[in-house]
Amino acid sequence: MSETDPAARAFEDLCAEMTVLRRSVEALPQAWRDNRPPDYTEDLARVVKAMNAVSTRMKAIEDTPTLKMTPQAYGQGIGVTARSVKNCTLSSAGYERIANIS
Repeated sequence: MSETDPAARAFEDLCAEMTVLRRSVEALPQAWRDNRPPDYTEDLARVVKAMNAVSTRMKAIEDTPTLKMTPQAYGQGIGVTARSVKNCTLSSAGYERIANIS
């Protein structure tokens, strides 16, 4: 076969392409090892632990009776407390006056 024979030239080109392909395939395992993504297991475990702690705190907050009260009930509670404090203060003031008279 001569150098100008198209079949011989095509065969040589095919051999060159196969050599490049074989070298590329052989290099794949090392490339995979070199470019392996980082292991986020520990980071994700910390995130999950923190989210569980937040969830526990949120559940405790959500379960408080104050958050379940209507605005009207909350206002009534404030009124009852204010009257109780006022009565207690008046009682204490009256007691001190009686004590000062004696």
